[in-house]
Amino acid sequence: LLAGDVMVACGVSFGITPFMVIIDKAIVQRAAGTHTILRSSAESFSSMIYNPYRIVKSPTFLMMWTVYAATYSTVNSCKTILKYRKQQSRDIEERRRSSSFSSETHTTDSTANMSVFLGTTAVNSLTTMWKDKYYAMQFGVTKAVANNKVPLITYGLWGIRDCMA
Repeated sequence: LLAGDVMVACGVSFGITPFMVIIDKAIVQRAAGTHTILRSSAESFSSMIYNPYRIVKSPTFLMMWTVYAATYSTVNSCKTILKYRKQQSRDIEERRRSSSFSSETHTTDSTANMSVFLGTTAVNSLTTMWKDKYYAMQFGVTKAVANNKVPLITYGLWGIRDCMA
């Protein structure tokens, strides 16, 4: 079951990644002042049309794909595991009822949903910050690029962005 969750996540991620790369690259290039959003988007889209293989094997594509594949794999797998555990709990409860022994030790839906949310948020935030660092280094034009460092405040801002999304 989990292999199916991961395969679906990878496939869906592969379909949306080209468009997300165009958007993210345009934002970073605009923030760096090297391109307008429109110019960056047009260049990326043109490159995607005329040389899709080069785009798919590029680090920018692979990093973005990793973010979405990891995030979707996490949420899909967590939900499958929780669904399986919930079914096991029902089966155990059914056996307990038939033997006149009952104990409330199962996980509530809100606790299960919170664990899916927290796990998915952790995976998404970490992989997104990893990808954002690369994008800033690749497309930015600041002292950070020359020093191969991203200021700590940037990580904090990225973390706040992820919490808000």
